[in-house]
Formats: sequence, structure tokens, C-alpha cells
Amino acid sequence: MCEPSERQPWAEAYQLAVLESDSVKLSSRIETAKSAIALRIDELSELTNLAAFTPELNSINKALQVLRLLAEHATLRKPMVL
Repeated sequence: MCEPSERQPWAEAYQLAVLESDSVKLSSRIETAKSAIALRIDELSELTNLAAFTPELNSINKALQVLRLLAEHATLRKPMVL
């Protein structure tokens, strides 16, 4: 039986990134979450019955979209060095 996505390491790393309030740590959290997601995608790519994992794949897709937005927002917030 498949484990709920909330219990997957990628989901925990994603939550830590979303909840990170320290702008200095945010980039690292985002990269950690993206790496954990990439590992999970690699695991899932080896399976023959992906239909059972559709809800998790949808969650992964949404998480990647949010991480992209967080990264863009973090980049915009960085002070300009003159």
C-alpha cells in the first residue's frame, strides 16, 4: 500500500520551505525540497502502476509550482547591491 504523501520526506522538506520565515535560510530549504521531490520522482518512475500514485503526483506538481513562486519571491526580495 502506498504511503500518504504527507508522510513522504519530500512533503516534510516542502513544508519546511513553505514555513521558513528566515530569508537567509529560504533558498537552502527550497533546494532541499526540490532535491527530495526529485528523489521521489525517480522512485516513482521505476513503478509500473503509476495510476495508484496520481494523487501524490498531483501534490508534487503543486509543490513544485509553489517552490518556483517562493524562489522568485525570494529573489525579488534580495536587496540590490550597488
